[in-house]
Amino acid sequence: MQQNENLSAYIDGEQVEGNLAEALCSSPELQQKWQSYHAVRSVMRGENVILGNDFSMKMEALLEKEEIKMQPKGIVLTLKRWSTPLIQVGVAASVCFAVVLGVNTMNLNNDDEFVQDQLILQTLPFTDSIQQVSLNLQEEIQKIEDEKKKQEELKKELDELDKVQQ
Repeated sequence: MQQNENLSAYIDGEQVEGNLAEALCSSPELQQKWQSYHAVRSVMRGENVILGNDFSMKMEALLEKEEIKMQPKGIVLTLKRWSTPLIQVGVAASVCFAVVLGVNTMNLNNDDEFVQDQLILQTLPFTDSIQQVSLNLQEEIQKIEDEKKKQEELKKELDELDKVQQ
């Protein structure tokens, strides 16, 4: 541990006691740490780092050593399966309710104006009878003649009644 601290201080340019230079030359383990410390320093400074040929093998070994922790399924994922359709139905129902409520509210506010507009725009009287659409002159002439005959008959009857009463 002391050697790692001394090595880090030596890389930073501080004065180190003892024979660190001799230990660095003789120990492959310290040489490896020296290289990794320099790579970290270069990365932190934003300098280009030349990686060795064995970089990918080192990364593979480190990844294999790393413990894999499985994440437990949370309650959100468990609820998501059955709650998503319910949420969708709830949102759709809320939107429909808002639309119906809005339309009904608009109709309540404009009812008086709408009724007045209807009364103003209605120009023909409303009847329950069937109304003729096309003009058939023969039938019209016949109806007029029949009406005249009925009126004449009624006049004759009235005249006769007047005579009888006098």
